[in-house]
Amino acid sequence: MALSTTTRKVIFNGNGSATVFPYTFPIPAASCLSVIYTDDADVETTLSPSEYTVTGIGSASGGNVTYTRSGSAIASGTKLTIVRTVPYTQLTVLSNQGGYYPEIVEGRFDLVYMALQQLAEIVERYTVSSISDPATEQSNYALIQALQQMDLLTTDADLLTRVSGAYARLARGNPGQYLGVSGGGALQWQTPSSLSFSGVRQTVSAGPVTSAGLPSLLPSTTTATLNLTSQNVSSTYPLVATAAGGWSNATGAPVDTIGYSTTNLTWTGLTASRATATPNFLYVTISGGTMTPGKTLLAPIYQWGGTPSTTSGQFTFNISEMRGYLGNGTTAPQVNLVFVGEAATDGSAVISTVAYAYSGRYASDWTATLTNSGTTAPCNIGAEPSLYLTKYVVKCTTTDLNYAVGEMLVNGVFTASTNSSQVVPYVGTRNVIGIPVVANQAAINKTSGALTVAFTSANWSYKFVAERGW
Repeated sequence: MALSTTTRKVIFNGNGSATVFPYTFPIPAASCLSVIYTDDADVETTLSPSEYTVTGIGSASGGNVTYTRSGSAIASGTKLTIVRTVPYTQLTVLSNQGGYYPEIVEGRFDLVYMALQQLAEIVERYTVSSISDPATEQSNYALIQALQQMDLLTTDADLLTRVSGAYARLARGNPGQYLGVSGGGALQWQTPSSLSFSGVRQTVSAGPVTSAGLPSLLPSTTTATLNLTSQNVSSTYPLVATAAGGWSNATGAPVDTIGYSTTNLTWTGLTASRATATPNFLYVTISGGTMTPGKTLLAPIYQWGGTPSTTSGQFTFNISEMRGYLGNGTTAPQVNLVFVGEAATDGSAVISTVAYAYSGRYASDWTATLTNSGTTAPCNIGAEPSLYLTKYVVKCTTTDLNYAVGEMLVNGVFTASTNSSQVVPYVGTRNVIGIPVVANQAAINKTSGALTVAFTSANWSYKFVAERGW
């Protein structure tokens, strides 16, 4: 037959009604016909001949395919493809001085051109480089060679990279990490480096809180165990800690490592018989976003400069550098480590705990009526008082000394109603702030300027604020 068309396939979109699908090109044998159904998710299925009927096999003008046999129409969003595929083999043998049958020779030519049309249609579905651009051909060959390295990838989410001129596998990272470049130029997974949410860096940044906004991370006691498990940590109130790691030498930005957990952590094997003044100090080390609990009997050292201690287990934080170091007996390597609290123990259990203030900040509630008998508040900053700022704030609740209701004095209270009195001093430890016993509390009269006039104590309330600031 003559081949008057180069068409070898036809595609029909389902419409919910059509079941007979015509084709107008010759199909020499039923074995050369493929009927392919594509569902609404673009999944293709080659149908078995038992699932459809066909007419026109061997006809130059084509025929019809009926699908489905039951008469059900294919739905909108689906497709039916009718395609001719001839073999690339040639099995006809013409003998010397044998009979000549033109229809056989012509049939062989038909199959040759059908095969050519088949190849042409397949090639049309691919991107072909310009005939005048041999460089594209070479780059495509190089790409094919590169893709051969994909067999290095053995696990879902693996990546292919180059290291020292050779292809290499980069294993998948951990949740929260991103791809970055190491100092040596290699691609690697990195943990985000950023400021903690408060701007305070070396700190427990967030966690579960009480209704007053104070940490509720640690239970106050345990029963018959020297293991301490945190409480109230959840996906709603994750525990987040930020370890300062200096400053980037590329951008000048803070280099901090953030750890987080949505489940409670356990500090095991606490040392027995440790009083509140010399407790077990609880910390976490941070790597890849994961926090690992640890403990020590050595109080952390916070200093503005100097050399870190090399004593084994001693943590030193250099505030000026914004880096922490952990002694090992010989040296003190840099570490990502954050202290979270303290635990006092008796012989068999935890008898009291301290959870350090989140973001290095503490503010007490207001207490009505000033007291001259001395008072304290549990700031739980976890560092000596010289390293954090303390505020003693008084607020007018009934007009007094010409101060209006709601006006406040910050660190402006004196020790007595004489012109020689001094500003009320602070007393404190790493976890407690307060004021000592005074003769009475006084202030400068707001409008007259009279010095150190005694308050009417019942007309004022007070609170304490402590802020570490670094």
